[in-house]
Amino acid sequence: MFAFYCCYCQSANCKTNSSKMQYFSHIPLKDLNVELSNAPLKTTGTFPGWLSGVLIRNGPAKFHFDDQEIDHWFDGLAMLHAFTFDKGEVSYVNKFLRSTPFYNAQKGDLRFLGFMQDPKRSLLQRILIHYLPWLTPHFLQNCNVNVLRIANEYVAVTETPLPVRFDPKTLETHGALNFQDSLCKLDCFECAHPQFDAKRNQFVNYQAVLGLRSHYRLYTIDNAKPIRRKAFTSIPVDKISYMHSFALTPRYMILAEFPLLLEPLDHLLKGGGYLSNFKWHPERNTRFHVIERATGKRVRILESEAFFCFHHVNAFEEQDRIQIDLIAYPDPTVVYRAPLQEQKRFLLRFELDLQKNSLEKTVLAETHLEFPRINEKYHMHSYRYVYGVGFHSEELITLQKIDTHNGNRIEWKMDGSLAGEPIFVSSPQSIVEDEGILLSVVSDYSKNHSFLLALDAKNFEEIARAEIPHCIPYGLHGQYFVF
Repeated sequence: MFAFYCCYCQSANCKTNSSKMQYFSHIPLKDLNVELSNAPLKTTGTFPGWLSGVLIRNGPAKFHFDDQEIDHWFDGLAMLHAFTFDKGEVSYVNKFLRSTPFYNAQKGDLRFLGFMQDPKRSLLQRILIHYLPWLTPHFLQNCNVNVLRIANEYVAVTETPLPVRFDPKTLETHGALNFQDSLCKLDCFECAHPQFDAKRNQFVNYQAVLGLRSHYRLYTIDNAKPIRRKAFTSIPVDKISYMHSFALTPRYMILAEFPLLLEPLDHLLKGGGYLSNFKWHPERNTRFHVIERATGKRVRILESEAFFCFHHVNAFEEQDRIQIDLIAYPDPTVVYRAPLQEQKRFLLRFELDLQKNSLEKTVLAETHLEFPRINEKYHMHSYRYVYGVGFHSEELITLQKIDTHNGNRIEWKMDGSLAGEPIFVSSPQSIVEDEGILLSVVSDYSKNHSFLLALDAKNFEEIARAEIPHCIPYGLHGQYFVF
């Protein structure tokens, strides 16, 4: 068993909801103003010849504008970075996403709806946008969180619709992916981590729709054109929970509803950024909503003590039991500001027994791990290894590999370096789970330097690195695509 230590509001000087938010986990807010096209990178070591695709990274890269600034790491202007591999050679291109906030920021206007960024709309404007969304049909979101490929369209996404299309080779922005359906396209919130079910060839995701009757709308996207979202159920709720990710198995979609909650009318009446009006209600506990994918029926609601989570790792079924692995925090302090000291977090496994209507949790590891990734061949299946970054300090973020069977871990680190989310790329004809490489963008702010690192996923030995001509601000998520 374990106990979470809550530090959300211990201090008399706590200003969790202050107007000037601090950044997450001590990440310095660094700008990058240079854009490059097809720059060949100098390499040391050898990138495998079988790498024949592109690694595309997304993240915030511009925070300061004369005498103004964006205060929260999650709200910086989106920049895409693409590393293309061809017979061991690596070329690089980076470009700002040409969003509406990007163009407005050039004129000194930082009013946009972000994670904490306040669009500073009047009550009338908020009402009009909420009830008459077609009044702003050409708004392009600052999609700085993740990238996807949907029906051969490459898109950047964030936690508000719509995704923004881009060219995977040039990174030129091509406008919004305007789904051909009637689901919410503005002024609602959705998960920036849709999950792809390869067997069904479809994405699965959910929206949080606010109003007098708020609900979670669960939907699928067939990986074909025309691109449409198809709702398969709706779950009414009194308050909206902030859920950055969710769990998926072949038969079930599970929403872990953490008690960081929003009164729906507060978003409309009070304004502010997306997370400005969420409040922590630990007495409500964390609720696991288990939804049957085939029917849309919610078959169980199981409760755990309150905790917070950004990222699920994986989920799979064992007969009538669902195993869910995730990175858990004791509370959401990390959402609003860097904790006074690095919070303990846990790699947890929750076992949901649908026959016994019970839930048990196991600590797989006490860890600094975040941005968890796995070998995607094991998505929705029993697996062993999770990879991620270890947030140690503002001057050291490492790469880690944790064995979920025994808690053992190995780590790569370099003094002064901030290692980014590791992307696992499986070796051709691999027969074991960790047979492949990890790709990570590593930055050293003190030396104004970044490089692309390739590690052997088995032993974390360095295979190669490619020197980048500038320092890349610490990013969020990315994907490796094979053309």
